[in-house]
Amino acid sequence: MMIAALGRSALAAVAVIVALAPVQAQDTRARIKEKGVLVAGVKNDYKPWGFLDPSGKIVGLEIDLAADVATGSASSWR
Repeated sequence: MMIAALGRSALAAVAVIVALAPVQAQDTRARIKEKGVLVAGVKNDYKPWGFLDPSGKIVGLEIDLAADVATGSASSWR
């Protein structure tokens, strides 16, 4: 009986979190647009996600993803 009640409570908590996630995402997008810049932290030591090219520039999938997100959300990114 106690386990069932605990399970229902956990399910209710998950439902609340899922319901509020889009609201927080909208707030985050609004702050990025207001600020005009997206600041993204990425790794530079794990290919293909992020690594240094021969010129010393950070490149990789995470960098490409950050640039794509910034294109739709901010005027620039760093």
